Formats: sequence, C-alpha cells, structure tokens
Amino acid sequence: MQRAARRPVVDPLQPVRVPEFLARWQRIGRADDLIDALEPLRLLPLAAELWEQALLPARTGRATQSELDALLASGAIVMTGLGGTAAKRRELCLIAADELDLAPRASSADPALADALARAMPDFGARYDFEALRSVAA
Repeated sequence: MQRAARRPVVDPLQPVRVPEFLARWQRIGRADDLIDALEPLRLLPLAAELWEQALLPARTGRATQSELDALLASGAIVMTGLGGTAAKRRELCLIAADELDLAPRASSADPALADALARAMPDFGARYDFEALRSVAA
C-alpha cells in the first residue's frame, strides 16, 4: 500500500493538447544547439534533403547547414548512408562518432514515414511556424 501511495499519478492529456505536448517534448524550435537537436533523431534514416532543409532547421529555428558542416568536419557527428538501391543511397543517418557501431547495415526506414514527412513539409525552402501550430492546437 505504501508503494502504491508513492506511485505518481499521470493524467492523460486531452486530445487537443497532444500536438502541443509533442512539439514541446521534441523541442521543436527550441534546441539549444545542433547536438541537442540531433539527439532524439540519432539513426533515423531519411533523405539528405529532409535532414538539412526541414528537420534540423525546424528543431533549432534557424538555418543549420554551416553548423552541420562544422560538426561533420570535427568528427563529432558522422553521417552514414545505408546502401541498398540507388533510391535508398540518399538515405542518411546522423550519429555520434563513438556510436558508429550501432548504425544499421541496411535500411530499416519505414517508407511511409519519409512520405508523411515529405507531405507535411512539401516545400523545404518554406519556414514552418511551429509556434502558430501550437496555438492552433491549444
């Protein structure tokens, strides 16, 4: 009974609050630096264009090409391809250099995920206002 009394009570979110929670939990637009933005995305195999033009800028709130280039040049982060067909050669994973042995040998990416991301962010040059999306969801 004492253990049950100490167990934290977690109330479910109302469905309209879930997008706001996920954006906050994933730190969309709020990552301290590029390493912080990459942490939850390690080993996620996606097209290079999605990494550089959509995902990383959405997580940091700014252009990240030069930061990513500097991290890759320093050796702290490694970008690795997954091999496979010509179409899949463009799928890349970002991972810390000391975790390279964890990288998959072949693509385990869900093609539906890449398609869903491409539909959600159809114009990589656009700036998506995640703060506005949060206020709509509230």
